[in-house]
Amino acid sequence: MMQEIILGDYDLIPDTIPSEGELHLRVKPIDMVTYWRRCGAVANFIANFYRNPQDEIYHLNENLISTTFNELIENAAKYSTKRDSDIDISLKLYNTILKMEVENICSQKHMEAFQKSMEKIIDSDNDELDNFYLNKIEAKHAGDKDSGIGLLMLKKDYSLQLSAKITPIEGEVYRVSVHAYYNMSVE
Repeated sequence: MMQEIILGDYDLIPDTIPSEGELHLRVKPIDMVTYWRRCGAVANFIANFYRNPQDEIYHLNENLISTTFNELIENAAKYSTKRDSDIDISLKLYNTILKMEVENICSQKHMEAFQKSMEKIIDSDNDELDNFYLNKIEAKHAGDKDSGIGLLMLKKDYSLQLSAKITPIEGEVYRVSVHAYYNMSVE
């Protein structure tokens, strides 16, 4: 059986550190795919959850949070294996850092494509990301439905710190957990 794979700095903020605020949601992939707009509705709700327009310390970028969660939720919904599996979504606040996490269950085929794309995204510098982005755009125009352009955009346009953990469950089924860290004090 395959060993667990860690991509990037997955435990930048370990779960053992108490957060100052948390939000957890669980949705069904079939519900998100059947009613695709729900991905955006959930992402917008999450972005609004920590919104505090009177707090001048934080530079909360609601669009960044909504876009990040929308991309992560859409990927999880699109690539989840079973109708009865879950997509777990969480947001944790640590002073000025938001830790965003989406977790789902996928097939080996989707896990391998995700791993390959994520390794390249995490390991690329800004110049490499620009070239990688252009290659992904060309692949998408050539008909590649699994382009991975959304995750690339999160890293390229928003400078989020991305990481992932891939855990084998059984057979050719894997749990994929993606973390995106957003530092609200840097704007």
